[in-house]
Amino acid sequence: MKKRELFIPENPHFETSDLPLATSLKTIGFKLVSFRKDKHQRGIFVFEKNDDIEKAVKSYLNGELMGSLKTYSHAWRDLKDMLYQDLEKKEK
Repeated sequence: MKKRELFIPENPHFETSDLPLATSLKTIGFKLVSFRKDKHQRGIFVFEKNDDIEKAVKSYLNGELMGSLKTYSHAWRDLKDMLYQDLEKKEK
């Protein structure tokens, strides 16, 4: 009997709940394609995956990623607004 192999398609997205990492990726130009909350209400940032995103994540983790601080602060504000947008609606 011939053994069948399971084919798992490669995920076309990179997901993270790490706000500083997501901000860094947005700062250096990676495209944020969506945002959602998981069952624990933790924000999940979904980026378009390409060949360079894994290199950028490694650079971030090694403290080697470079970018504009002004762009970073704007990206931080935008992503943080996404995180707390639902909370503000619930409080009203």
